[in-house]
Amino acid sequence: MIAVADTNTLWRSKPFEALGKSTRVVGLRPRDIGAAWRQRKRKSTLIPGFECQSVTLPYGWASRWPSWTAFCLWAKIQREAKKEGGLQAVVVTSPHYLELARKASPYAPTFYYCSDDYEQYERWGGKAILSQEAQLVRSVKHSFFVSQVLANRAISDYGISQERVSVSPNATDINSIEEIDKKRIEQLIQAFPGLHHPLVGVVGAINDRLDFEAIYSCLELPQVGSLVMVGGVQGSCEDVIPCQVRNHPKCIITGHQPHCMIPIWMQAIDVALIPYRFTPLNHACSPMRLYDHLAAGKPVVATNACDQVNLFKKLIDVTTTTEELKYQIALLCQQAELGKRHISLIQAAQGNTWDTRARQLAIAMFTP
Repeated sequence: MIAVADTNTLWRSKPFEALGKSTRVVGLRPRDIGAAWRQRKRKSTLIPGFECQSVTLPYGWASRWPSWTAFCLWAKIQREAKKEGGLQAVVVTSPHYLELARKASPYAPTFYYCSDDYEQYERWGGKAILSQEAQLVRSVKHSFFVSQVLANRAISDYGISQERVSVSPNATDINSIEEIDKKRIEQLIQAFPGLHHPLVGVVGAINDRLDFEAIYSCLELPQVGSLVMVGGVQGSCEDVIPCQVRNHPKCIITGHQPHCMIPIWMQAIDVALIPYRFTPLNHACSPMRLYDHLAAGKPVVATNACDQVNLFKKLIDVTTTTEELKYQIALLCQQAELGKRHISLIQAAQGNTWDTRARQLAIAMFTP
């Protein structure tokens, strides 16, 4: 059994769900008392080989009570390992689990899976969290980072050898590559009467990580029929999305969509837009939406704010200015092949699935 603390987010859960196809994985989901009450009726999706176990902890468990948290989680892992017949490894996913890694290391190999630049997280402690991360990376057997930017920091700032560090970016589901029935796409489009082709789509969380000036400039292009923003708005629309964007006649904001609908949206749009603005968090990130767009096969235009998009600049349009972004969007909206899936993008997605990432994780974790 492999224990993972935690799998509270989709991007932390996905690689270990895939790993569960080859070895038993238990994902721990710590939550405070309030969250436990709010989620009491939520049903977990059954995934063969992967099981989520909720652990209720006091308020402030991650930052104020790290020793108590480590004690509770380690006790839970020991109970589960006893039922499963042994413990192969413990994976921790943030510096908050430093104490847990220390407790587990005498009994099983420990690993760190880092899915973001935690220094940039609000109320996570800034430089203090990096000090914890440095201790964690030095103490575990091997560390996985979702981007080369984060891996380079571990090597240069924490003094870790390259042999103890791997880059394991986010990925896409193999099912997202399958072609969606055109009737389902038509039904989706009809549910939003204001949508018109050519349809430009921004799919994923809608928050202040996006460059809304770039989005507005695309809305103003005469070649664009509609621009749809698909995803939950993190905060109120009024606080997050400028009025010139949200009130634009070409702009449609869908709000939160179930994850199962995202592949349909991504194949419904004509041109995908990844408009990250320039911030340290965006520079170091690994956008799940990038890999999902590859799976959809529709043309992609992105700003170069995220370093990882440059890995695919032979396949997608990576722009350095708003004028360049507008030019590429306008050009793609006028192409004769508008609406068709591009085989080169789909082939790239086939090499960047969660199953592929899981195999790479297993090799790094269990190869002597």
